[in-house]
Amino acid sequence: MNKLTILGNTHPIIGQKEMYSIVSLTHTVLGLSHKPFGELIKTPKREWDVMIQTKTGWRKANNNKEGDRVPYTFGQKSLKYKGIKIVVRQGEDYGELIIHPQRAKEQRISKVELLDVNYPKIPKGKKISYKDTIIARAYCIEMFNMPISFTLWEDDANGEGHNPMINGLNRINLIPVFDTVNEDGIAQVSFRLPEYTLAVQIANARTGLGDKDEGATHEYYVTADAVESHIQKASTNVNVINPTYNPVPTRKREMPKVQIPPVIKPEIAPAKPKPELDSPKFAITPGGKNREDLEGKILGVEFVDEGGNKLHSSRVGTLVFLKILAKDMKNKKVKIKIWEEDNLTWTHDLIFEKDLVLVGDTNFTWAHLKKKMFDKTRDGGTDSSRQDYFIEVIYRETSVKSAVIPVTLDAPQTPVPKTKTATVVKQPQQVTTCICKEKYKDLIWGEKVSCEFRKKVVEVSKELWANDYMNMANNLMAIMALETNKTFDPKTSNKNGYFGLIGFGNSVIEDFQRTLNKSITKQKIINSSAVEQLYYVKERFKFVQKHLMNNGKGGILSDFTDLYLAVLYPTKSGLIGGENSKQKIIFDASKGKIAELEYRQNPSFMKEPSEWSTKQQVTFKRKGQEATETLRGYTDVNKAKTYRWEVTEEIINYKNEGEKYKVKMYFCQTEGQKILKKDTKGKWHDPVNNPMCTIFTQNQIEGTFNDAGKHWGLFGKTRGSNIHYGLDLFSKPGSPVFACVKCEVYKIVTDKNVPKGYGKQIFLKVIDKETFLKHYENYTKLYSNLEYETIGSFSKDNDIILHYAHLRKIYVKKGWIINNVDIPIGETGVSGVIQGGKPDGTCAPHLHFEIRNINKERINPGFFINFKNYNTMDASEKKLQQTIARNGKIKEFLGILDTYKNEKDYE
Repeated sequence: MNKLTILGNTHPIIGQKEMYSIVSLTHTVLGLSHKPFGELIKTPKREWDVMIQTKTGWRKANNNKEGDRVPYTFGQKSLKYKGIKIVVRQGEDYGELIIHPQRAKEQRISKVELLDVNYPKIPKGKKISYKDTIIARAYCIEMFNMPISFTLWEDDANGEGHNPMINGLNRINLIPVFDTVNEDGIAQVSFRLPEYTLAVQIANARTGLGDKDEGATHEYYVTADAVESHIQKASTNVNVINPTYNPVPTRKREMPKVQIPPVIKPEIAPAKPKPELDSPKFAITPGGKNREDLEGKILGVEFVDEGGNKLHSSRVGTLVFLKILAKDMKNKKVKIKIWEEDNLTWTHDLIFEKDLVLVGDTNFTWAHLKKKMFDKTRDGGTDSSRQDYFIEVIYRETSVKSAVIPVTLDAPQTPVPKTKTATVVKQPQQVTTCICKEKYKDLIWGEKVSCEFRKKVVEVSKELWANDYMNMANNLMAIMALETNKTFDPKTSNKNGYFGLIGFGNSVIEDFQRTLNKSITKQKIINSSAVEQLYYVKERFKFVQKHLMNNGKGGILSDFTDLYLAVLYPTKSGLIGGENSKQKIIFDASKGKIAELEYRQNPSFMKEPSEWSTKQQVTFKRKGQEATETLRGYTDVNKAKTYRWEVTEEIINYKNEGEKYKVKMYFCQTEGQKILKKDTKGKWHDPVNNPMCTIFTQNQIEGTFNDAGKHWGLFGKTRGSNIHYGLDLFSKPGSPVFACVKCEVYKIVTDKNVPKGYGKQIFLKVIDKETFLKHYENYTKLYSNLEYETIGSFSKDNDIILHYAHLRKIYVKKGWIINNVDIPIGETGVSGVIQGGKPDGTCAPHLHFEIRNINKERINPGFFINFKNYNTMDASEKKLQQTIARNGKIKEFLGILDTYKNEKDYE
């Protein structure tokens, strides 16, 4: 076997491409070989790869190449490895070159890749569907923790380039999607194409130069921008199948024919739409026929008022609600149609239709019975004064009809309750065992998490430690409290890059990818809910027990310290060969420089006399660079050791403190059913009574109305070049504000110097997410070019925060549970309003209301709050806002003194 010598830069700058080639050193002088000529002409391929050194040894980086001369670019991630080498093989010959990547002096985005939902790179030329998800990944150099803005574009430029002038109108996501560069130099986001409902129209609206149409595919690419540094990089194109494309039929050569005068046929009007003949029906009139839904999916549909009460009549101009009762149809899409039924001609006129995704067994949506609908269907007879309407709900080509209600011009308007309350079908509570109380009542830290989470922790412990599962379940809860700083937030991360419920790191991700699934990434784990992330917790401890503990011999984790070491230093977990549970050595500085650094970088475990107070200068390498720091611990490395008892002493408080947080209030759960201790499930209250948006701006002192006021309080880019992050609900100062559903008071802001002029504020964390999410409805934007649907990647699976701002007075304190949503939590005001950086007032007093995640990702409140805008509020409501605006600015920058209610008032 000959040694192959690799030629190339051994100290490459990260982000820069370098070329590597080889020269063969044979065992003969001047490279002469004694092999037969026939063997010499059979030259094997030269196969290249990169190897990286981790704690467990060398492994392949899966960067295979072939050829005499190959390029390699080392990214940000390469700085963290203990060692890197390029290896090359040619038949039996072998060579390697040790690489020492160097930091770059300039920030840059080296490339943007497009991946499919399973994370493989999308090959050039592959066609994907508008139902697919595109993952955009930016590889960044020296840009840790910087925000990257991603934008999806449809490409109309000819060739492979991206012309910003030609594609300027082809932006698909009007709101950029952001991610922060991680320690590996990667920022990554997902574009779910089904969510961009206008993408096909945008793509078809314009064509490339010389093209007659868009063709069978649309070409998309993604740009990644580091806005702070004016850095941009674009991906290559990916082809998405054009669902509207109809290929031009092939032209056929035909012989001339004798011309025959065309037969002039009368024009046939298109068939008038009508309800489906074979659809299930409910009784329309007392003598009408019934045809039930044979599949039993749609149980009934009817018109109701805002309180959920069935309507028997209504008048033109009324806002009516549609109630759909269904079974096993959650998250299924249906089409809602409203028809006018003519009892004289037995025909039907379609006056309204919309798509709706059902949220459960009881669903609500709404329709405005406008006068133009009434006029559209007049055809003489009683239609001039009275019309019968009914609802049709269609799914899978099956439809169900509601009863008919008459709509007249002179019927009295249905009174609207001041609060929006979902109709709750009350059933007698079943006498059953509360498993949350009986089975999981003694779990420490249980008060910090849901019953579902506690249940999953016990299940994981049963699977891993069947003989001692409840004790180990408590140990696991204490470990997660320690790693998340007692929050149990699955998105927890620290400055060293560890994240999640048990501090997952890059080596853990690599183990997951090697043993579970290559598609598992940090982003995938961090985006999972707390309950979902327990799967990865279980799999990690499984892997430790099988491959890592007891210095790689495996075993069973048996106590609290074992479990912690399985997170901190897996190979040191476990006890074998008569090892003493207290005196086992975890860190030993005498074993070398790396071992010394491990000892000194964990000063919290230094419990021996004068160990913690002793300091010295230590020089070591950090990311390829020498660093000198003052670190703690014994100077004599033979004495500098961390014992197992020291680790136990440091962490045991997390187990002891957890006893104080055993759950006290139970949300009782049986298999497949949830029962609340108190009848609070399903209760809803809008944040203010009779919610309507403001229609004046802050400075309209004279009360003169202009179009700016109509959109000034809406969510999105509704204030010129400025983004408005919430919804401004008009309210006179001193009006009550309410929790929408059962919540916990997450944060209170009463300071004088509050950020961004929000004034006094309340932040509520939603507890009853089920009821809250049931109020999600399709929201029709008043200004489609100004209003946003979301700002950032809002997720219903994360904690949901309700944010109330500009308050005058606050009634509640941090940590209180708001169970009774009919009791006000504070009063509206104009606190914190500023202009030009100075205290000011407003002509449009309001509650600034936001729905957001803890990380500030927001969703338009219009999806949950059925508020009135300029087009739907009546004349008296507009007049009220105008009168207040004409009286000039209301100023009360600090609000008034808070008076707190009793927490028991909200039970």
